[in-house]
Amino acid sequence: MSRTTLLFTLVCATALGTSAACDKLVGDFVFGGATSSSGQGGATSSSGQGGATSSSGGATSSSSGTMCMAGQVVCGPVCTDVNQDPKNCGTCGQQCGPNTKCHMGMCACAPMLLYCDPTVGCVAPLTPEHCGGCAACPTTGDMCVGGTCFCPTGGADCGNQVCAHLKLDPLNCGACGKQCDVEQVCLSGMCTCRAGTTPCGGKCVDVNHAPSDCGACALACQGGDKCYAGSCVATCPAPTVQCNGGCYASFNSDPANCGGCGASCTVDQMCVAGACQSYFFPSASCTTCPCMECMKAGDVCCPEPVGSGTPLACVAGTSCG
Repeated sequence: MSRTTLLFTLVCATALGTSAACDKLVGDFVFGGATSSSGQGGATSSSGQGGATSSSGGATSSSSGTMCMAGQVVCGPVCTDVNQDPKNCGTCGQQCGPNTKCHMGMCACAPMLLYCDPTVGCVAPLTPEHCGGCAACPTTGDMCVGGTCFCPTGGADCGNQVCAHLKLDPLNCGACGKQCDVEQVCLSGMCTCRAGTTPCGGKCVDVNHAPSDCGACALACQGGDKCYAGSCVATCPAPTVQCNGGCYASFNSDPANCGGCGASCTVDQMCVAGACQSYFFPSASCTTCPCMECMKAGDVCCPEPVGSGTPLACVAGTSCG
């Protein structure tokens, strides 16, 4: 019993002459007031009952009872410093993007980088994807130099926001809109047969598998025979499989049958390990792998054995096959 309660009891007993009558008054005095050390019935409580967050000795706590060190707040099940946490920057749930850090509650970038949004984070505004700012160059094929987009030397504005390299682009080979066939590549502005194919009657033919040109142009198999390694056979030997009259050991590199019989790639793709992958030929400055242009595009540098012209290609993916 506190000194205050004891004093009140003595005064009450002297005035009323009975301790029983004072018991109720003492209870009302101690437990019925506006403020209580335990927080019962009071508008304010030092123990934090009813509040979302309370403080005690510099620490913070939530209504769930999670206690945090001074300077931290509760975000979900953990305590964190929202001034430095890139997953809760400034407030709970505010995530900074890639290549960023949280500084004083704000997402920040390293020098020479620009913050765009939580998805891309900080970027170097010197690439076609983010040229001079967060936006990409408006024209496919543009280069970015000093933060300015432009169609490079040797390129042509082919409309529809396309800057085409007419000497190397299979979609615009030699002129805007002139497409090569799937069995061709564009070299020096001319559609040229891919490696492993032979020009036959204006088309590029795989004479190892084509029953109409088996072994040589216009040398056709008869009576339903199949073309196997440039020779006509009655049936395809194991383990080869028949596809359009040809006997194939695999479908790993033929852009007309990539990954399976009849699965054709588009004219701006090549077949790599049975998957169609986009590619481009780098400038003449790249003659051997590794090639910086391939690396900047996120592509792998692959030799392209076409016999002449560009000796390599930058291919999407991680493998040359």
